[in-house]
Amino acid sequence: MFKFLFAKADARIAYLLRFSIGIWFFVDTVSMLVSGYVTEAYVEAKVNLSHYGFEWLTPLPGYGMYLLFILLVVLSVFIILGRYTRWALALFLIGFGYVFLLDVAYTLNKFYLFFLLGALLLAIQPDYERAKKDGSGKAPGWNIIIFQVLLGVIYFYSGLAKLNHDWIYHSEPLNTFFNNRSYLRAVSTNFPQVLAQLFSLGGLVFDLSIIWLLINKVTRPYAQIVQCLFHILNFTILGIGSFSIATASLTLLLFPTEWLKNKLRIVNLIDDHSFEKRVTSGLLLAISILLIQVFVPHRHYLSGQNVNWTEKGHRFSWRLMSRTKSGSRSSFEVINASTGEKWKINPRDYLTRRQFRKMSAETDLILSFAHYLEKEWHGRGYEDVQVYARVMTKLNHRKPQLLIDPNLDLTKVKRTFIVDKISLPMNACPEHSEFAESK
Repeated sequence: MFKFLFAKADARIAYLLRFSIGIWFFVDTVSMLVSGYVTEAYVEAKVNLSHYGFEWLTPLPGYGMYLLFILLVVLSVFIILGRYTRWALALFLIGFGYVFLLDVAYTLNKFYLFFLLGALLLAIQPDYERAKKDGSGKAPGWNIIIFQVLLGVIYFYSGLAKLNHDWIYHSEPLNTFFNNRSYLRAVSTNFPQVLAQLFSLGGLVFDLSIIWLLINKVTRPYAQIVQCLFHILNFTILGIGSFSIATASLTLLLFPTEWLKNKLRIVNLIDDHSFEKRVTSGLLLAISILLIQVFVPHRHYLSGQNVNWTEKGHRFSWRLMSRTKSGSRSSFEVINASTGEKWKINPRDYLTRRQFRKMSAETDLILSFAHYLEKEWHGRGYEDVQVYARVMTKLNHRKPQLLIDPNLDLTKVKRTFIVDKISLPMNACPEHSEFAESK
């Protein structure tokens, strides 16, 4: 039944994947280092809004974070050159995984993809080295198929996330994005709205259909042209950045047209089914990674809540460009329960601009910051404190409204991975809400 997993595949594709992914690692880690990203996120930041379960992680002191990123750059060079590849990949995954978990506010989809691609490269490396050593140039088909499946999940799940009322009927969040561009409104008052409708429809159709068109060899050449144009538009107009360029490159390599195969000297991906059928640790690792990608994006159904409002189940689910959220007003209050003494807290005094923007739209980050304030006041000698938050959040085209109950003592609420315990209903009207007045 699963013989196709052990069919012979051209190991040259694995080589090109490692080279391309290594280039992406190198360019982005260098960019993060020289652009001031590392300084802002991990050196000068007063607070780290860590991922759930990793609150104990803290940035390296002194020049530690700079040295870590220099190490990541060096490791990416080893990956590109194919030198000590297993060690380089393993150390890169450990180092970048640590960076990834330090602060949710600075977690991007491309960083998650970094980690997955690195793990899959590590899984196929023994087979690639074996093919290189014996001179066969062949590797089991699953070495390539796992990357194809990952790419298919990203595309298709991104499309599924767009099957909602806001995207289909209001062209959101693209309508908001284009209306904020004055040069588009200069063309015509309605031009941003028309453009948003075209991009929304096109993006939905593309995400849901592209992987099936790439699988079919007849439609593949046309699908490759469309996907390249799609990612160029994302890069130039929507400013998505290296994620678009890297995804376009991976798509070309994993679903090569006959013309590209000839240029890259790649033989047919699968030419027979005589490869040794062995279940290796690499295969088990790859299958585990893919199973996580298939099932984790559905976890928000367990909460029974709107994932775009609560954000519970949004991360690691490839819900790309599915909503836009912003906090219009956010304030916290710390109360000494013993004496009634109060302190008004402006989170901007503690958080970077990016952290503040993310925190004002995501309930678990509100909770994380509230717990930080609790520890901060404990450190000042106040053992029994309460923390309240009043956060007004805007989702897509809606008016700002209260995201959480301002009368709830957040020190009594624990963070969870799935269930959101503090969000108010999304459609509550702030001016008529029973929680309109904060504590």
